[in-house]
Amino acid sequence: MPAVTGVDNGSDLTIYLSPFNVTSPGANCINLGSNISWVLPVGCYNEIMVVAQPLVPFTINPSGNGSAYTANATYGSGTAYESGFVVYKGPGTNVTISNLANATLYYFKIFVRYGNEWSSGEEISCSPGAGTLLKRGDFLVVGVNATNSCGAGPGTGVSADEISFVCFRDITVGTTLDITDNGYNRSAGFPGRWGDTEGVVRLTRTGGTIFAGTIMTIRFDASGNGFAISPDANWTFTNLNAGGVFNLNSGGDQFHFMQGGNWINGGGAHDGIYTGTVLFGFNTGTTWTDYANSSQQSGLYPKLDCYVILPATGSDYIKYTGNLATLRTQRAWVDQINTVTNWTSYPGNCAGYNAAIPQYPLGASITIVAGGYQRGKWVGVKIRIGTYVPIGKILWFLTPPRMC
Repeated sequence: MPAVTGVDNGSDLTIYLSPFNVTSPGANCINLGSNISWVLPVGCYNEIMVVAQPLVPFTINPSGNGSAYTANATYGSGTAYESGFVVYKGPGTNVTISNLANATLYYFKIFVRYGNEWSSGEEISCSPGAGTLLKRGDFLVVGVNATNSCGAGPGTGVSADEISFVCFRDITVGTTLDITDNGYNRSAGFPGRWGDTEGVVRLTRTGGTIFAGTIMTIRFDASGNGFAISPDANWTFTNLNAGGVFNLNSGGDQFHFMQGGNWINGGGAHDGIYTGTVLFGFNTGTTWTDYANSSQQSGLYPKLDCYVILPATGSDYIKYTGNLATLRTQRAWVDQINTVTNWTSYPGNCAGYNAAIPQYPLGASITIVAGGYQRGKWVGVKIRIGTYVPIGKILWFLTPPRMC
């Protein structure tokens, strides 16, 4: 090393010979699979490699320039590695692994390569389970009390929240649902990302099967602690965003239900990432607003416009009050509940919301008949723009379709 002329600042120089590890590794096991995510490392690197194996942690680090390893997200199809396999190689931030065995503990280790050098790796683990995987259209919110200060029982009091929802599939033991009140597109500096200072909570089903059509009610107290109220208390609540608290603001707020992913808080100014499916969004305000940089605003998540409720006038207390007794297909129920005229708001009236029928915390359900949910319904607007005189045909303009 050549001689250096200057003044010693008293600090040691640290030279790293290996690439840095990824940060914020996460594992969310699902039925026969797992979603693995991470935040890319600082400094130089060529690729990320993920390996998976059952029952025991990894003990060996990879070597060489990476050419000896072939990855496949179908477990068992990639290069063998210790007692498992290579499941991912590339520059990305997540992978969904399939072909795992339920009720088996798997270890996943994420390595970073730069040239022939490898990081020490970050290891995580989880056990796949037989929970229910939902799609958009399988989940609807039917009631929100954003300030349940007048209620009684767990999860009530000043700044407490109550949310009622229904699923069109049976909810089995091990099912997870994630909910956040972080806004989407909060900061213009991070488009396509979430705010990262509010709550992200995972609900995990621990009791028996909840049958399709059963309306479920959950609550959060002012500290973000979760409680399952109806039809039973058999859920656990886990905070996924350290330092964030799920707490709906009075005077307008938004929340989203999600599933099958991991929450990644990159530590920046509202650059959160969710790697799974966003199922449904609810807005107690009056508009979806991108880049408002406010805890009371959110942009509309892409392609979710068929799976959101936005009341005509904002209210902290609003519920679906249409007919619950009518037998309908899933398609008909989605259309019915997504129609805002079938909702009633109770501005500033906590007691009025709680007393109004249906009282979801006391138990309620809808009946779903055969017919399923056929996606692709066009719900745009047809506007008459004139008549083509030679053949006497009316001309129509069709707004861009929402294929719900």
